[in-house]
Amino acid sequence: MVGFVSGETRFVGYLVALGRNGLIMRCAENIEPGTIGRLGIVMGTEIFRVVAVVRRRIARVGLHFKFLRMSSCDRTLLRRLLQQTGRD
Repeated sequence: MVGFVSGETRFVGYLVALGRNGLIMRCAENIEPGTIGRLGIVMGTEIFRVVAVVRRRIARVGLHFKFLRMSSCDRTLLRRLLQQTGRD
């Protein structure tokens, strides 16, 4: 599960694809490209948090996000998540 928060907008979706620079989330929400918010992915007892921007809506899939900012701790969590999924 992936959560997104931007102002009054809050929703969850499913992780479809993950890379070093962004992710694709399966969801029904229609958020405008350029919308900036916070993404969160629960990893056991830790939460990967990042500021991201909506790049585009992908028909019948969901939203593509580009990562903008993350802490060094979250960067380490991202590396670990990519290794677990075999994408690093």
